[in-house]
Amino acid sequence: MDENKDAIEAYETYMRRKDGGGDDYGEEGEEEEVEVKPTEAPVLPLFDEKEFLEKWDEENPEIKIADVTEDDKDNDWLLAPEEKEDILKKAVGSGDN
Repeated sequence: MDENKDAIEAYETYMRRKDGGGDDYGEEGEEEEVEVKPTEAPVLPLFDEKEFLEKWDEENPEIKIADVTEDDKDNDWLLAPEEKEDILKKAVGSGDN
């Protein structure tokens, strides 16, 4: 509507003048800002949904979300199973307390 504001206003003004009436809600004596050529009738711009959707798809591409991957494992410090148990026993205690 914003892009075709002038054309829409010209069409509405033309139709009001063609019907012989003015704006029922406007103040009397109010001057129209839009000039209409009397020789040619303005055409009301139509909304082209297909064109709008194509333009929308071009301007707003679909967001692609990567597949879910497994959590990374922290393999910075590799331990043998025996070393891991020794470290855990030392950290927790031997359980003899």
